[in-house]
Amino acid sequence: MEQSLADSEQTLEQADETYRLTEQDMAFMRTMAMDVLERGNRAARDLEAAARAYEQAAALYGTASVEFGNAAGSYKMAADKYREVTITLVAAAASDLFLRGVCGRSVSTRKYRETLRARGVNLEGKDIDHIIPRSRGGPDMPWNYNPLDASINRSLQANGMWWKLMNYPLETMNAWAKYASYLLMC
Repeated sequence: MEQSLADSEQTLEQADETYRLTEQDMAFMRTMAMDVLERGNRAARDLEAAARAYEQAAALYGTASVEFGNAAGSYKMAADKYREVTITLVAAAASDLFLRGVCGRSVSTRKYRETLRARGVNLEGKDIDHIIPRSRGGPDMPWNYNPLDASINRSLQANGMWWKLMNYPLETMNAWAKYASYLLMC
């Protein structure tokens, strides 16, 4: 097991050597990050406006059921769009290559496990799940890690990624959007 971890670390170091980026590449990626951030901000404003309309209509439901139905539909559409934009934002912030080009940092799962153990977290029977799988470009970053029961993690594999992202509560998606925005502003 230790040899496998050492081999993984060596492979990551070799990958870092392979992906040397030019200043032009980094500038292009920063421009892309700014575009994604702006779309995320617009989607967040739309979600807030739809949420306000939804709350107002819910309060007046007895006398405004049609308005409530329209606001509920608008809220659902805005929430779905917000999820999609947030997933794009998280995917941009989750790309190992992208973040190394923009920010130049990562943390291995082994080091993350060590940090959790040092904080007294019991990881027995748990895997460190990549929310965005490494096979899909997910980074070795603490925000992309989720200690998860090993049997659940192995049953999801990389195929469960979209389901996971589309079914997290909007509050969780909002937190991810804020943190991904922070990462992209490195």
